[in-house]
Amino acid sequence: MKHDFKKGDVVWWTVDQQTPLPFSKEKPFIGIVVDTSKTHGEVEVYWFNNTIFKALNHKNLMLAKS
Repeated sequence: MKHDFKKGDVVWWTVDQQTPLPFSKEKPFIGIVVDTSKTHGEVEVYWFNNTIFKALNHKNLMLAKS
């Protein structure tokens, strides 16, 4: 599964690839990509909101725009 995420990308967790999921009322889930798998489409992210690492399908992420 092809995706363009790479280590160091800042991302939001999303369901519809257009709106970040809320972590709390005021803040979306935001994290940094720490590892990727080009063959399985998984991206491992360190989430700043709750300080955990989680592997997600690339379709559940979107780049955070600065």
